[in-house]
Amino acid sequence: MGALKRLDDAAGEVKSMRSTPEARGRGAGHAILRAIMAEAREQGLRTLYLETGTTRAYDAAARLYTRVGFVPCDAFADYQPSPHNRFFRLAL
Repeated sequence: MGALKRLDDAAGEVKSMRSTPEARGRGAGHAILRAIMAEAREQGLRTLYLETGTTRAYDAAARLYTRVGFVPCDAFADYQPSPHNRFFRLAL
């Protein structure tokens, strides 16, 4: 599952991507992310953002995000930077 949150007329945020343990490593995350990206484009958004953790548990997700073109960025919306989160941006 995954969600898209609209931040304003031009930007959105990827939210709450999750897959079952059985689906991990089989392309489920990539498919969810591509569907969110397609929906964002369909809605006319020009930028997608996301926030994720910094522990090793989030490393696979960060690799997925960079593989599809997300780049590190500063905190966005109401997020505050901390040692526990990192931020990414994708121009659509």
